[in-house]
Amino acid sequence: MAKAEIRRLLPGGLQESISKVRSSVAYAISAIAYWDWPEAWPHLFGNLMEALTSGDGNLVHGAMRVLTEFCCEVTDTQMPHVAPVILPEMYKIFIHAETYSIRTRSRAVDIFNTCASLICTMEEDATGIAKDVLFPLLPQFTQAFVEVLAMSDSPTVDCGLKMEVLKALTTLVKSYTKQMAPHLMQILPHMWNTLTHSADRYVRTVVNYTDDADDPVDSDGEVLGFENLVFSVFEFIHGLIETPKFKKTVKKFLDELIYFLVLYMQITEEQVQVWTSNPNQFVEDEDDDTFSFSVRIAAQDVLLAVAADFKNDSAVALTKALNRHLQESNERKSKGDVNWWKIHESCMLAMGCIKSLIIDKVSNGKVSIDMASFLTQVVLTDLQESVSPFLIGQALWVASRFTPLMSQELLISFIEASVAGLQSTQLPAVRISAVRAIYEFCAHLKMSNNTQILTPYLVKIMEGLLTMATQTTDDVLALVLESLRIVMSVNKEFTTSCEGKITPLTIALFIKYAHDAALIPLIEDLFKELAMIEACNKLLQQRFLPTLISIFQAPPEKAPLGINAGGGQCLRAFVYVSPEQMSAWRDSQGNSAISYVVRATSHLLDPRAPEFTASFVGRLIGSNLGDNLDLLLRGVLSKLQQAETLSIIQSLVLSFLHLMNSQLERTLDFLSGVPDPTGKSALEYVVKIWCARQPEFFGVYDSKVSTMALCNVLQFFVNTGDKRLSSIIVKGERIFQQDEAPEQWTLIPVPVKLFKLIINELGTLLESATAGAEHEHGDSDDGEEGWEDVTDEEEGIDAAGSPFAPASDYLGFDQEDFEDEDDDDPEIKSDPIYTLDLQASSVPDGHEIINRVFIGGLARDTSELELENFFSTFGEVTDVRIVCDRKTGCNKGYGFVTFNTTKARDDLIEKGTIDYKGGRKLRLRKAVKKETGGQFFSTGSGNQTGTQPHQQLVLVPLEPNVNMNMPPLINCNAVYNHPIQQPINYVMYEVILGQLKCKIMIKMEHYKVLILDATEERNKKHFKAESLRNSATLRKIMNVLWAIIWLLCLWFLAWPIGFFCAGWYVCLSPFEACIDAMKGITELLMRGVKLPLEVAQHMVEGKQGW
Repeated sequence: MAKAEIRRLLPGGLQESISKVRSSVAYAISAIAYWDWPEAWPHLFGNLMEALTSGDGNLVHGAMRVLTEFCCEVTDTQMPHVAPVILPEMYKIFIHAETYSIRTRSRAVDIFNTCASLICTMEEDATGIAKDVLFPLLPQFTQAFVEVLAMSDSPTVDCGLKMEVLKALTTLVKSYTKQMAPHLMQILPHMWNTLTHSADRYVRTVVNYTDDADDPVDSDGEVLGFENLVFSVFEFIHGLIETPKFKKTVKKFLDELIYFLVLYMQITEEQVQVWTSNPNQFVEDEDDDTFSFSVRIAAQDVLLAVAADFKNDSAVALTKALNRHLQESNERKSKGDVNWWKIHESCMLAMGCIKSLIIDKVSNGKVSIDMASFLTQVVLTDLQESVSPFLIGQALWVASRFTPLMSQELLISFIEASVAGLQSTQLPAVRISAVRAIYEFCAHLKMSNNTQILTPYLVKIMEGLLTMATQTTDDVLALVLESLRIVMSVNKEFTTSCEGKITPLTIALFIKYAHDAALIPLIEDLFKELAMIEACNKLLQQRFLPTLISIFQAPPEKAPLGINAGGGQCLRAFVYVSPEQMSAWRDSQGNSAISYVVRATSHLLDPRAPEFTASFVGRLIGSNLGDNLDLLLRGVLSKLQQAETLSIIQSLVLSFLHLMNSQLERTLDFLSGVPDPTGKSALEYVVKIWCARQPEFFGVYDSKVSTMALCNVLQFFVNTGDKRLSSIIVKGERIFQQDEAPEQWTLIPVPVKLFKLIINELGTLLESATAGAEHEHGDSDDGEEGWEDVTDEEEGIDAAGSPFAPASDYLGFDQEDFEDEDDDDPEIKSDPIYTLDLQASSVPDGHEIINRVFIGGLARDTSELELENFFSTFGEVTDVRIVCDRKTGCNKGYGFVTFNTTKARDDLIEKGTIDYKGGRKLRLRKAVKKETGGQFFSTGSGNQTGTQPHQQLVLVPLEPNVNMNMPPLINCNAVYNHPIQQPINYVMYEVILGQLKCKIMIKMEHYKVLILDATEERNKKHFKAESLRNSATLRKIMNVLWAIIWLLCLWFLAWPIGFFCAGWYVCLSPFEACIDAMKGITELLMRGVKLPLEVAQHMVEGKQGW
């Protein structure tokens, strides 16, 4: 009753005079309607439609707000009911300019756009919904949109309405390419007029601010800036570029497009004021990877997109555009226009934006661009102008980006200009651009081994950078520190001479910005750079270590926030870069550097200190700390007891894993002799945490360290049978009950668990190898229905949620982030484990998946049964798998077929391609990199030379090629309470680990360990084997039966219907020319005509089911 009363009262609030009240009521109605409409609130849309025609401005606004919010959340089951009601009304509102306000009509277009986007998304699951509810209205909506774009601004049309229209057209062009193709030629002229006519207004009202902008205001009181219309035009152009069918239309007007893009790249008067008063904002907005957004940045994005698709043409078009702009700018300059420099600045910005393309094309001679003239007559000349610091800054920046195309004389001229720009007498914009330029010059000259050109200027460069480091903050300081590091790396002798200035400044910055997560890594990089120079290292220790220890020993409330973690990272860099110097160095009291490090590490491991202080302890403890190691390992154990965060637990556990890879027996002896919190051996405590957390470890390097430790410990057990390991029992697999029983796990010995973890890692490597080989063989073209890499996401069993899923399967894990971080760490890069290719060490090259063929170029509707029937003519097929997208269920265009003989496989692979139905050609390749004979290899223990010998683990196949019905499994974090119906292929193995035997089930296709039990009885209880050969025979029998059924359907049903429809189609089809409604009838008749063909195809394929 209460909900019914709320539903009755709420609509009355839509006509309140206060806009915010109406909006709040609209939010409430749309939220309730999401759950209650249409069952519990059937009259809602009728009431809203009445409100739209009421003539009450407030009520109309409130009703539109409800529809706007509701359409954003409408479900696929509601859309077939919502769209036929809403869309016609939105059309009426949009075309009746005399009845409804501009803002109401804009909101009608927004609602249409939202519905069109949702319908496109729903089309994947609800095929035909667009044809039923959207396509009938599409022509009239498109025509109305074109008419609005053709109008000039008036009381009924403004830039806000055009912006919404362009957004809707962009959605239609990208989502409904086939339906929009006939209308594109109507849209393009008006879109182009909008782009070109808006350019003059944009320059007057935004760039130069010579005229006041009359920006419209939406129904909620928010100002709709003129820039939003420009954004919409750019998005429409992006849509054309991203749509293969329409991409060529962009090429036709490429010259003019790039000309206007350069206009839109001009710096605005507002940006000049903001950047002059806030240099940090200047750095952020002009960075290549900025998160800011403006018309200037949006124009650069379009230019980059155009250059990516039309490389040669875009380079030539840009050259033409720049010549026009520079000529026009010089004419304006001669007439006294004070803003002439802005187009010069945008021309240089455009060149720098696609500098990689220009350098490549000019160097290869594919495009003729006179870069020497541009750099000399434009860039170098503009450096002499004093009209704006931003013009000088852009000249320095663009010059540095084209270093490879400069003569030495010209290069020296620009370096001298950049050095002059660093001086404190220059304006901030010039100094910042000079810092950027210095970085680019150093990077290019280091790459070309030509740094001697910089030698005469290093003193002034260093002085300028050190001065700026003391005067700037935030983004500018970060830029200065990046440039300072690369300058330090150019000439080590020069850097040594400046150590007395660099080190004190770096220490001061370290203390001041210890809390700044963005600056601290840059400051740490300076310490690393100094530590890697032998002459600087000793001096650095004398200055830095005592300071760092005094900070560690200070009370927590007095220590700068975050300095402990940063200090730990710096210490790790010290120990890595110069271990010998650290061991030999003594202070005036005779204390060694190692003693300082031990004291600092003890402070980081203090149980009273915050958890995050132990972030870098793992790699630090793994270093050579001499006789103090045992003491520190006890501290690690103490800290591990309190750790809750995965990253901290990983860091602490890695302390022991590093040692297991270098001094395994000593580490095991130490852990066995130390009690854990319960009084048991610390070995059991650490191993249990390691086994439980290892699948979650992130970072390429840390994962390799853990995998190597797994192999070393397991090999040690196989060789020695150490009872300290076999006596430790850990969790194996979770036991799932039919009812809601308490959580239960199988219990297995640690060696078995270690083996499972190793097999899981090797399975991941083998999958990567197969996917990589497929990618290497598949030269698929853009737009082709081809094949993609196989990932865990496409597997039938979802590894995520499993205790043995790799970290990369977890939400939020970004492998590239960690790879980049590892690549930047010199300590990691020099470690043999980092450079070790586990895939190559685990799987010998050249081994192929026995009798398996990779099939590329499959159609989206191809079924496994169709493939099996087709390839059975080449030999007996034992297995077929088409890889499908887990989200959509559609096949990804490739799969695998396995034969029972090598000859059948080789005969097919020799063909390379094969004709399939519908004229499609399938690509045939080897499926490579699987170890044969049911044997896997693990890497052996590490040695001093960094090589990793193979150690074979004995796997004895019991029943190869068996077909299993799996028990309940975890899939996408949901528990299935019934066996999986589709049989999945597994191989059962008996694993011999020293004196320990166990059973293991390995999925044949993915090499993932799914079940591992210590007793054969549990395997018999949970698995029921069925021969794959028997299953294949059964499928063939079923195919024959279904073929007979389809033959009967063809004779008694399909042919009579086809003849009947064909006769009527011939009679009625001529009327399509004059009666639009006749098209639907003739399409239905044509489907009937094609019915015999469809049934015949099913008969030939033996398709099972209707």
